[in-house]
Amino acid sequence: MNAELTELVFILDRSGSMGGLESDTIGGFNGMIERQKKEREKVNVTTFLFDDEVERICEVDPVTGHVNQSYQLYIIYPANGYATSMDIINHAADTIQEELDERLAYFDEQGKPHFGT
Repeated sequence: MNAELTELVFILDRSGSMGGLESDTIGGFNGMIERQKKEREKVNVTTFLFDDEVERICEVDPVTGHVNQSYQLYIIYPANGYATSMDIINHAADTIQEELDERLAYFDEQGKPHFGT
C-alpha cells in the first residue's frame, strides 16, 4: 500500500435510470478530480460505466494497475447470503398471485377489460 497514492474508483450508471442527473454527475466527477489534483501528487483514477451489459472483465494488479488477464466469460456465483430458499421464492410467488387476483377482481368490478387468467 502506498500512503502517498490516492486511489479513486468511480462507478457510474449509464443505463438511463438516473436520467436528468447527468450534469450533476459530470460536475461531481470533474470537481472531485480537480480537488484531488490540488491535494495529492499521485492519483490513480479508475472509472467504470455500467448498464445492463458487461463489456470487460479483467484482473488488475492492485499495486501496478497492470491488467493481468482479461476474460470473455467469467462465472460468478452468489454468496450464501444472497441465495434465496425455495420457501421464500414460493411465498413471494403466492403473494404476487394474491395481489394479481385482487387487481383482476377490481377490474372485473369496474367492468374494465384485462388480460388476466
